[in-house]
Amino acid sequence: MNNMEIKTNITVIIPVHELSEKTEKSFLNAIKSVEYQYIKPDEVIIVTPKNSEASKKLKSFDLGKLNVKILEHTDKTDFSTQVNIGVKESKTEWFSILEYDDEYAKIWFKNVLKYIDAYHEKLS
Repeated sequence: MNNMEIKTNITVIIPVHELSEKTEKSFLNAIKSVEYQYIKPDEVIIVTPKNSEASKKLKSFDLGKLNVKILEHTDKTDFSTQVNIGVKESKTEWFSILEYDDEYAKIWFKNVLKYIDAYHEKLS
């Protein structure tokens, strides 16, 4: 089984309130940091306001071969509301929040899986 086939039972939630010329590069780097993982999450949910400029821009980006869902909403656009919307839509047991200007190290999910395996009973 190669790393692409490993089920992690993890969703990455990326709240995106707005995208500008300044923030687009950071957002794409965040996406690349997920795409370049040795072991990838099962899904990526990008949460953004419906009919916003961010929503329009997101549809034009190359998001790689990740299982990405762009979730548009009409609720409040604050960080916690967007995260909660992503959590409700998630189909996995675990989730990680990635802000658009952050990045994961290539071994992050590999290490998370080791941690979950070692401490699953205590985490449940």
